[in-house]
Amino acid sequence: MIRLFTKTFLNTTLILVFLMAGLHSKGQVTMTETFDGFTFLPNGWKALESSTLWTRQITGSNPTCSPHKGNAMARFLCVGQTPGVFQTIATPAFDLRARGTGSAKVSLWVFRDNDLGVTKIDSISIYINTSLSLTGATHLGTVSRASKYSIPDTVGANGWYHYTFNIPAGMTAVNNYLLIKGISQEGNNIYIDDVTWDTYPANCSGKPEAGVITAANKILCTGAGNTTLTLSGYTAPDLGISYQWKWAANTNGPWTNFGTNSTTAATGTITVSRYYICVVTCSHSGLSDTTSLEKVTVKTNPNPVITISPNPANLCPGSPPLEMTASGNLKFTWSPASGLNRTDSSTVKGSPFVTTSYTVKGIDTAGCTGTITFNLNVRSNPIVSITSLDTNLCNGDSLKLNAQAGFGNTLVWTPGGQTTTSIIVKPLISTLYILVATSTFGCVGQGTKKIFAVGRPVADFSYTKLGNTIKFTNLSQNHISTQWDFGDGNMSNKSNPTYTFSDKGIFDVKLVIQNPPCSNDTIIKTIDLTTGINRSYSDGGLKIYPNPSKGNLNVSFTSTSSAVLRVTNMHGQINITRNYFAGKTNELIDISNLPKGVYTVSITSGSVTERSGLVLE
Repeated sequence: MIRLFTKTFLNTTLILVFLMAGLHSKGQVTMTETFDGFTFLPNGWKALESSTLWTRQITGSNPTCSPHKGNAMARFLCVGQTPGVFQTIATPAFDLRARGTGSAKVSLWVFRDNDLGVTKIDSISIYINTSLSLTGATHLGTVSRASKYSIPDTVGANGWYHYTFNIPAGMTAVNNYLLIKGISQEGNNIYIDDVTWDTYPANCSGKPEAGVITAANKILCTGAGNTTLTLSGYTAPDLGISYQWKWAANTNGPWTNFGTNSTTAATGTITVSRYYICVVTCSHSGLSDTTSLEKVTVKTNPNPVITISPNPANLCPGSPPLEMTASGNLKFTWSPASGLNRTDSSTVKGSPFVTTSYTVKGIDTAGCTGTITFNLNVRSNPIVSITSLDTNLCNGDSLKLNAQAGFGNTLVWTPGGQTTTSIIVKPLISTLYILVATSTFGCVGQGTKKIFAVGRPVADFSYTKLGNTIKFTNLSQNHISTQWDFGDGNMSNKSNPTYTFSDKGIFDVKLVIQNPPCSNDTIIKTIDLTTGINRSYSDGGLKIYPNPSKGNLNVSFTSTSSAVLRVTNMHGQINITRNYFAGKTNELIDISNLPKGVYTVSITSGSVTERSGLVLE
């Protein structure tokens, strides 16, 4: 078996090749990534989405942990993320053409912990595909971060656990990619380390194709710089293919070897222009092919400085795309294209769904390049509501409205234009109140509340008499209920009652009307039914004068037995009491200390009572 162990360290890939007895005829090669190198993502790895939730860590927090082996590990950030957010990273392409019936596996170490129990099921899922996409990918397995959740098993203690998944037998393509998808449920972070996967590259034969070289930057300014060279269009990475990079000061050489046995190479810092080639060799045939020349030019011109306006850039949900402008008389390229209306102009419009980091590259007329990276931040609109003790308000009364709109937002009420967190309103008619909150980023949220103005009740009634029977007509305004008190202990809640009094006398009839939340309104009218009172005494009835009185009252009556005289107010309270013997009585009574109002004067002798109304002015 040939086993290749790759470890990235100080941005250089070290390949150790072990020739072992019993070489597998299928040429199985196992690749390993330890994430120990300083560069992340590692050489050849790619991120499928634009977020940066996957990062390299040397120590772990939430949960606390150390790398499984070596200096570092990879972390998928879950803490503080929206549930359901994800990002996928992919390995370099690997070959399974010579697999035949051989098995191929994927394995990795995952740190599992029991923080937050099983309520936060953060996880990673492993896929394989022949393209850099989750679409059409084959799912190999999922591992839950929560140790007590059975995906694919439960574990007893926090720590590193090893998981292995089989690559389906039917996968034998030349280019395959492992896709590692982290999914946050807002629990603890997920850590992985020491990812390995089996490959089956075919043995090379004949003359290989060297392909072409592309420099990331063909022009280096400021008198020095470095760039990355990438080979494309070359023979597939069969077993036995090697790559040797060379540079020279001119097209005729001499050529100096540099770089690693890889399809990419770093030039290192150069201060003069150089030419580059790559020699691709098949060890089984001994034949080689050489690429055409790629020139990297060094100029003394300064790199242009790019500025972006606005920066920082903020976008509110539901708002039009944000216009962003890069400065300078340059040719610009924006990346990634996600959320942009175009990528080849100084001014673009951005409307991503999530905060996105954009890189703007500008090239001047000398070919010198400047870059700037900035975030287009997708902010949240304030969540606004209005609270109050009630939504119904009596016409003319006041009510307090309170804003619930988060901290640090600017508030404006309509109507009124107030900018405070609470206002006092006194609407005369039903009114819709609108509260608009604007965040420091210009994002706007709105809340509404309708306050219903209720008419204040006004009590009134009229009546007609037919003997002791009174027909009442309710003339009140703005009411939903009525309560009548006829002054004799009886009541009614009819709107327009007809009532027959059982005795003659003077009665204070009270009408109370209600229209919540307004206070009740009350009116009292005195009805005199004393006309035609039957006298009960043989030699004369009760006489009182003057009536109305201004403070003195003359009382005259004749009784055949002892008698009691009482003066009572309209509420039935006794204000004056006099006791008399049988016979004729004439008396002047001082009533000046009584409140002005309507009173009843009664004389009771035995079982007989005679009454008369009195008005004190």
